[in-house]
Formats: sequence, C-alpha cells, structure tokens
Amino acid sequence: MYLYQGAVKEFIRDAQLNRLADKIDEAYAIEKGHHANKGELNSWRNSLQQMSNVFTLAGLGPQGVLVELQLPLTSKRLDVMVAGKRTSATGGGPADNAIIIELKQWSHVDESSMTEHVAVAFAGGSPKDTLHPSAQVHRYEQFLRDMSEIFASGDVGLSSLAFLHNLDRTSSGAAPLYDPKFKELLSTSPIYAQDQFEDLARHLSDQVGAGDSTDLIEKISSSEYRPSKKLLDHVAAVISNEKAFVLLDEQVTAYMAVHDELQRAGKKSKPSTFIINGGPGTGKSLIALQLLASAAAEGKTVAHATGSRAFTEGLRKRVGPRAGQLMKYFNSFMKKGEPFDLLVADEAHRIRETSANQWTKKEDRGGSQIEELLDSAKIAAFFIDDRQVVRPGEVGSAALIREASAKRGQPVFEYDLAAQFRCGGSDTYVRWVDRLLGVSTDGDEILEIEQAGFDFSVVESPAALEREVQQSLKKGQNSRLVAGFCWPWSEPLGDGTLVNDVVVGDWQRPWNAKPTAGRLAPGIPSSNAWAIDPEGVHQVGCVYTAQGFEFDRVGVIWGDDLVWRAGKGWVAQAQHSFDSVVKRADKKDPEFYKQLIAQTYRVLLTRGMNGCVVTFTDAETKRFVESRIKP
Repeated sequence: MYLYQGAVKEFIRDAQLNRLADKIDEAYAIEKGHHANKGELNSWRNSLQQMSNVFTLAGLGPQGVLVELQLPLTSKRLDVMVAGKRTSATGGGPADNAIIIELKQWSHVDESSMTEHVAVAFAGGSPKDTLHPSAQVHRYEQFLRDMSEIFASGDVGLSSLAFLHNLDRTSSGAAPLYDPKFKELLSTSPIYAQDQFEDLARHLSDQVGAGDSTDLIEKISSSEYRPSKKLLDHVAAVISNEKAFVLLDEQVTAYMAVHDELQRAGKKSKPSTFIINGGPGTGKSLIALQLLASAAAEGKTVAHATGSRAFTEGLRKRVGPRAGQLMKYFNSFMKKGEPFDLLVADEAHRIRETSANQWTKKEDRGGSQIEELLDSAKIAAFFIDDRQVVRPGEVGSAALIREASAKRGQPVFEYDLAAQFRCGGSDTYVRWVDRLLGVSTDGDEILEIEQAGFDFSVVESPAALEREVQQSLKKGQNSRLVAGFCWPWSEPLGDGTLVNDVVVGDWQRPWNAKPTAGRLAPGIPSSNAWAIDPEGVHQVGCVYTAQGFEFDRVGVIWGDDLVWRAGKGWVAQAQHSFDSVVKRADKKDPEFYKQLIAQTYRVLLTRGMNGCVVTFTDAETKRFVESRIKP
C-alpha cells in the first residue's frame, strides 16, 4: 500500500503546482478514513518539495517514484523510493535499481544516553530519543531485502540513504549524527545534509538515472511479500544458537505435534489449530520460538505474534532487528494475504475482540481478531493461559479458539503443559497463588515454604523489599521491583528524569518509563527495555511491562486495589487504582473487575524463577497472606 506512485516528472510537476501534499492527503483519507493532521501535511509539503528540487537537479523524469509505501504486516512506512536503471559507468549490481530515502526536517539533535543507534531529535520543540535516521532507513532496506520477492531474488538492486534537508553539518547540533560510532552505519546508509543537494543529485543520477523505468516501480509496489530463504535461515540460526531455548518433557511433545503436522501439511490440506495450555513458567514461549526456528530452517513461511508491546519488543531485542521482522502483533493481520505455513500466537490470552481502532475504515471493520489470525495461516498454534487476562477487551481463551475453529470446520489439537520451569520449578507455589487469590479452587490452602521448594517471604516495607532485590543483584541475579497499579504514572520531567510516583510512607521510586516517553535521562531504559536492561532495577514495573518476562527474583508491592476483609474475602477497591482502562470494568461488572485485579497479582507473583518477596500497603491483607504461609 502506498499513497503516491508515478513517474518522477509527474512528482516534480505536482510539487511545482503545490498539489503534491494534497494528493497524498486524499489518498491517506481514502485509506485511513480521515485526513492527515496538520503537522504531517506540512511535513509532506516541506520535505517533498526539497525532494522534488533534488530530482530536478539530478535530471530525473521517466524514473518511477513511490511515496509513503507501507511495509507489509507493520505500521511502518518508508518516505520515498525512487527506481530506475544504473548508468553504464556504475557497476556492482543489477541494472535495475531502487533507492529508499528517509526524509527528516531535523535541524538539531543531541546525543542520546541510550543504545548505539539512537539520537535525540527535537520534534516540535520537544526532545525525543529516536532511531538514528541511517539506522532507520537501513532497517527498511533490510526488511525489503528479506520480505519482498523482487529484491530478495537479486533481480533489482536496493540501497538506502537519509536526506536531512534542514541540517547544517558544521553546527554542533549535527555532530551527534556523525559520531565515530556511526561510521559503519553512515557508510552503508549515508546522510545528505542541506549543503549536499548536488552530491545527492549526482548519486541519484548515477544509481537510477538511466532509461525509462516507470514500469519498474509498478513491479516493486506489486511484488509479493514473503519471508525470504535468507531471512528464514538467519532466524533459525539466531534462535538455535540460544542455549536457553532448550525443551524438556511435555514441551517436546507439544512442539513435535505442531512440527509433525507442519511436515504433513500440503497445499490441499485443511487448515488446523493447535492450543497449548500452560500456566506461568511452563515454557510456552520457548516452544513458540523453537517452532519459529525449525519452521524457518525448513523453508516454511512463518510469523510470530503477540498482543504485548513490551514482550514483542523484548523478543526483538533478544534475537536482533533482522530476525525480529517475523515478530508481529495480533492486529497486524487485518489485511488478508497468502497464508503463512505457520502462525505462532504467543500470549494468546491477550487476543482482543477486534483489531479495528477509531481510525479503521468502515469497510475494513467487522472481522474478529481471532478470525484474522486463523485466516493468516495454514497451521495456527496458540500458546495460552486463560488466567492471565488482565485488561477488559482481552478475550483470548481456549474456548474462543475452539469455537472459532469449529465454525470453520478446522480440527483442533490441544496439549497441556504442567511441568513448572519458573518459581523454582514449584507447581505447589503456583497452585497456592491461584488458590490464595481465588483464581482456582485447586491446590493447597497453606504454603509450606520448605516443601514448596520456592523462596517466598513477606517483608514489612518497600525499603526492606528493595534491600532484598539489591542483595540478589549482588549475587549476579536478575531481579526487579513490580507493583499493582495503585499510583499515578507521570511523563518524564524536562531533563528526562522520572517522577517518583510510587510513594509508600517515606519510600518513593518511579514507575518504569511510559511507552510515550520522549527523551530519557542517562541510565533510564525505555518502557520496552525495562525488563531486560540492567538499569530497570531502579524503577518499579507494572503488569504490562512485566507480563511475559521472568526474573531470578521479584519484589512485589501489593497495593490497596485488592484487599482482604474478614467476612467478605477479597475486595477490589477501584478508588485505589490508577489503571483507567481496567477501572471502567468496575462500573459495568464489579466481579469481573475483581477477577482482573486478582489475575494481575497472579502475574506479578509468578514472575520469579527462584524467589518472590512481597510487601503490603494494607495491614489486614498482609496478616491474611501471612496466615496462609508455614515457614
């Protein structure tokens, strides 16, 4: 999907007549159901006019151009692609060639304290940690090399660059982009600044300036998008080299069931569904990744999907950006395409009723998210824990998957994972947590610590809790503080530091950074990196950043949103919750709201591999939980 396609000479004329941005906006409105905002419209007017000037200077005309090409199964769009033929003097690749151009209006950046490919850009006067433009456009290039048949085949060459037409290379505000640590990146996907119009024009002329190539851009925009063999081989190698991804016992059984069905499936085979049920720490995600690796190694087309931003981004960071291209979100499959051989749906309890949002066009609405997922693959494997739903709108359940599959006449195969690989391998502890919270009626009433084989304890204060976590860090363990959503969650201050929102008496700490946070001060990880960045130990995580992850030891602050009262049992107190989305459920269905809060604490209490320490803000709740423990 693109917003503009045509010959470069048409692009130039539209820019000269000041109608280019309006044409793009009309296409945007048709696709999105609403017009672009004023900022985006001005960005098109300014940057595309500068692009037109460069095209004119390069003498381009019959070549083809695409604007705002959406990368399949992502929300990402590349700004401009121009395609043509290399001049006879230009060697090193096929005659047909394309260039991706990332446009930025930046005039000033600061150095970021974050990862090596991040710079601080000033957008609208507000500093924000953002990907280096060369890194951004190079990832688009790699995506197309891996996912577009026309580029994966090598029939058409592809390169990338960034055009920062407002940037003065000699200013201090440009220096961070040219830091020596970016030398290799800049040699691969260079930056052209405001004094390099002629250099950029010459480059475009050399690389795409020969011959009439308007048909080439049509071939590119209509090319099939499937994972290439090179990408599949890379994904398989990355995951297979992870020693932590080793399967045991019933994990192997579930894995082999899906794997064998994938081997048997032919073009005419009826699609099938697998449901792998398992509580916290039973290895659902390990099986999902192993299936992804083995299917990729065998040349099968495969996608991995979840409903959690933090979890998905954490996986992408672990396997690297290239392998991470196969890791999508549940709402990535609204538009039907050729089905994948295998879809691995992890954390399937986070499936929502629909993928549509307020901007989704009327004609694109109607399908449920579960139907979209089933439509997207010949074999769909769902990894699920019905008791981990923590938000209204999350409807994922084994029953829902069975029902949707049955309507399609699609066979369903179910496997249960019982062996515990988290919480010290203690099934007893997990069952006790479920019984304690009323999530289930199975398990023991009293947790006998010695017999359970899991280190669980209650401490008097958050300060004592933090000391426990710090001691585990000194032992080389990965530990985190988490809490119920009982305190406000502020945006960072102007200097990028975080507000100490979580306050209990004299003790106070910040939440992890918001997903919407702009610039962050040194030592503060982004929301998506909180669970895997060692610096995350200095912030308190909530269920949305902790779910799906595991730590050696976890410290839980149990707030006043769920308390125990004699004669009443568990009482959910919405007035003490700052989770506006979940609180809406209290007005409609108080019992459902209580269930969501109970399941939230279930998730938090089961994040630890070796131990869990808890402190309570409510004294009666603390006494009750302590009465359920036998040292």
